[in-house]
Amino acid sequence: MKIQSLIILILLLFLITVLSAQDSLQWTKTFPDAIDKAKTDDKIIMLNFSSEGCSWCTKLYETTFRDSNAINFLNENIIPTAINSSLQENKSIINYYRVRGFPTTIFINPDSSEIDRIIGYLPSEEFIKKANFILNNRYYFKNLINETELYPDSIDIHKELAEIYKRRGDYDKAEEIYYSIFKMIQKSIPEDSLILEIPEIQAEIAMLYYKRYQYTNTLERLIKIENEYPDYLNKNMILFNQALCLYRLNNFLKATNTLQKIINDFPKSSIKEDAEEFIKYLSTKTEEENLEKK
Repeated sequence: MKIQSLIILILLLFLITVLSAQDSLQWTKTFPDAIDKAKTDDKIIMLNFSSEGCSWCTKLYETTFRDSNAINFLNENIIPTAINSSLQENKSIINYYRVRGFPTTIFINPDSSEIDRIIGYLPSEEFIKKANFILNNRYYFKNLINETELYPDSIDIHKELAEIYKRRGDYDKAEEIYYSIFKMIQKSIPEDSLILEIPEIQAEIAMLYYKRYQYTNTLERLIKIENEYPDYLNKNMILFNQALCLYRLNNFLKATNTLQKIINDFPKSSIKEDAEEFIKYLSTKTEEENLEKK
């Protein structure tokens, strides 16, 4: 009886261990371990880059990565690996993959080549949908490069490739492609449609400088677009991005006035609520600034 009881106890402990493992993500401890496991299991790797004090990182871990559907999907198909940006030992991998902010989740092949990435927080359902697309399109980036060679005049293919480079933090390459698109548009788009296409590409290029922390340069480019194309359909977005630059340059009053212009001139704009929330935030920053001066 004692032996039977012991066997039952061992089986119960084993079952509890298995079930508890299924209730959480099976994180691989180090990047080299993840590469080895990926080569053995022929799976892709999910590198999740987080930072201490990052509220969206915390939310991603406490919601998406604790959701049972996400846990089951990731554990079954992908090798999850956590990268803490605060550790000195992880600086080289952060630089290698051009991680600019947190959280950033990068999916890579066993040879360490990047497939695609998710920047910021996504709720579980959206995260799984995006991760599943990446899983089923492991060579999408390489194929897209081949397509640009097969269809050198395809604006849509080049736009998609530029977007991927932008997500990867390779802003120089993205800018190069956007300038190529700019030339394609000038050659192939009818004159009356240029007012729609050209400012869009110019705005994309301008915001690459924002991502490089060149806020004055970005602002000047955006103002130039606004002045040259007063009837541009996405003028509200040009103004919103101007406000972002002004905020970064600590000019809260001008940023507020620019956002107010969106609210007044574009009452049905999809970003009206964002502009209103931004104004509230700027108001608190102005109050803090005034208190510091006293």
